[in-house]
Amino acid sequence: MTSSTPPIRNTDRTRSAVLRAGARLLAERGLATSIADVAAAANVSKSGLMHHFRTRDELFLAVVQNSVDRFRAEVLSMVDLSENRPGKGLRAYVRALCGDNSEALRIFAWEFGGPVDAVPGATEVLREDSRTWQTFFTSDGLHPDRVLVVRHAVEGFALASFYDDTYDDAMRTHAREVFLELIDTDSWTPDSAAP
Repeated sequence: MTSSTPPIRNTDRTRSAVLRAGARLLAERGLATSIADVAAAANVSKSGLMHHFRTRDELFLAVVQNSVDRFRAEVLSMVDLSENRPGKGLRAYVRALCGDNSEALRIFAWEFGGPVDAVPGATEVLREDSRTWQTFFTSDGLHPDRVLVVRHAVEGFALASFYDDTYDDAMRTHAREVFLELIDTDSWTPDSAAP
């Protein structure tokens, strides 16, 4: 390579930097974020960004999909394959959102908590993601009612704990233990949950 040859660019690294900067800015500033803002935050040129994403809507939809994919990867990394009983996936979800994985919690509460539903196409991406999680949890041997209760309780707790600094490590640990016990208890059935 001669001194006049430009350095080789890593397109995957550029794309990743753009998507992470876009997620941060979308969560912080909402839809007022411009392509130029994202390019500057990712330390790439506007034309370099537009090589990957032609429009702001295309960029933000890719940001949402990337957040969904990163969150899924974080949760799946928490699956303990040595657990020889139903509920491995839901237990991983609990562990990820209740203290064992700060990145999963940040993505869930901060990146999904912004105005992502206003991004054209994002609502369908998020709905499909929710359906994927539902299928994943119920195909793991748990009754759908148990999945319903634990999943939504965990999600509510995760959001509250992310934004309220009175939720300390002891409270997150206790909540995680309670949610895990709800998954594993043998005495809970849909019939016993009825009034």
